[in-house]
Order: sequence, then structure tokens, then C-alpha cells
Amino acid sequence: MFANGLTEEEMAYLAESAPDINTVELPPAEAFGPHAKEAARLYAELDAATDAWAEFDAEHAELLEPNWKDVARQRDKALGAEALAAGKDPLKAPSVLAEWAANRDRIMGAAGVLVRQVNAAYARLRAFTAEHRGTVRDHIRAEFEAAETAYAEAAAQMYRVRNTYGAALQRVYWVDAFSAGASVGPFPSSDSATPRGPQDSELRDLRYSDQNALPGMAEIKAVRTLVDGRYFRGLYQTVPVKGALMVDAIDTETGERVHVGEDSVRVANGRYVRL
Repeated sequence: MFANGLTEEEMAYLAESAPDINTVELPPAEAFGPHAKEAARLYAELDAATDAWAEFDAEHAELLEPNWKDVARQRDKALGAEALAAGKDPLKAPSVLAEWAANRDRIMGAAGVLVRQVNAAYARLRAFTAEHRGTVRDHIRAEFEAAETAYAEAAAQMYRVRNTYGAALQRVYWVDAFSAGASVGPFPSSDSATPRGPQDSELRDLRYSDQNALPGMAEIKAVRTLVDGRYFRGLYQTVPVKGALMVDAIDTETGERVHVGEDSVRVANGRYVRL
């Protein structure tokens, strides 16, 4: 008997009764590149073996527990008490302990086979993984290189569009001054310019005023506060919109086009940008 109250047989069962697997640290089948189909087959074998063991373990959970005798004895005591209370012979009641004792070795033998099948399938998968570590690395690196190329191309395209936007913004500044009758310089005809504030000032982030707005929606929001004359004193501010009954806008958090009433445009730090 061990200090925890379990017998040597029960301790041995605990050491051998469950598969010793850990697949979370293994790459998925698709990461094996040209060997993905074989990897998927090995994963499927392991899943099938694990499912068979799990179903058997659930079906015979009580008999597979190391304290099965204690549970059976408690049930036999309860059955004896119930029989006597009902005026029956307690010895005529079927014994749970006797039934379980007669069946447990067969259940344990079957469980052992299932556990060994799971461990064997896992060992095959581990060996396969070790054999193809280089292939997995090459496949993951190739995915990374492709993603990086796509990222670089998208970034380059974004900056081309951003510079077109910046050039258009310079013409907005010019025409606003022109419309107000202010003195203006030459018409800005360039088709590429970095977005800037009036008089080449920095574009400040609306939420973090000590930082410049980053390219993207933060920069667009900063620009819209300037070209629309919107200045936010709180989280929300109602901005009157003149003109049509309804106005179109972009919800910068969802990217969706929205239709809002003419009385006001609900803005959360520039969340809604009129079209």
C-alpha cells in the first residue's frame, strides 16, 4: 500500500491506463508540404485509435477506476440495506463487487490493447515528424516568403494610393483658400504627395494628439477633421450636416457604407467619414 492509499496494482494501472500523447506541439498535416497526405493519414490513424480508447474508457469508466473495489463495496452495502428495509434477504441481492471482479480483468486487458494502439499510432506520427522536420521548415518558410511578397506588394500599392490621396488633399487645401478669397499660390498639379496638414503641418492622431497619425484610417480621420472643420472635444460630438435629407458615410471601424440623417452625423473620434 502506498502513502496515497492505492495498491501497487492500482498505481501500475494509473501509469499505464491512459495514452501518453501530446499533439499540440506537432505541426498540422498541411505543414508537411509534399508529404501532407501521408501526415494526414497518420493523424487520422491516431484520431481513430484515440476515439476507440475514449469510447471504451467512457463505457467502462467505473471498472477502470483504481478505486473500483471501494465503489462496488459501497453499492453492495446500499443494496443490502435496501433489501433488509424491504423485508428481503440481503444475500439474495446481486453483488456489484462480485460482478465487477469477474469482469474487470477482461476490461483491463481490452483497455490495455487500446492504449497500446494509441501509443503506437502516436509513436509512428512522432517518428514521421522527426524524419520530415526539414520539409516542414521549408514549407513554412515558403509560406512566409509568399506572404511577405504579397504584403510588400500590397504596401507598395497602398503607398501609391496614399500619395494620390495626398496630392488630392493639397488641391482641397488650395481650393478652400481660393473659395474663401485668400491669397493662393500656384495650383498644386502634382499627382503624388505625402498627406500633410495645411501649410505642410503634421497630421496628428485624433486619439493620441501627441503622436502623428499613422497611414491608414487614422490618417484619413485626421484629414477629415481638417477638411470638414470638425474638432472633437469628447468621445462623441454631433456634427451638423447641411444639404440632402440623408448623407452617405463610411464606418471606419467596420468598413461598411452607412446612410445617416441630415440633422447630424454621429462621430466617435472620426469614426464616420462622409463620402
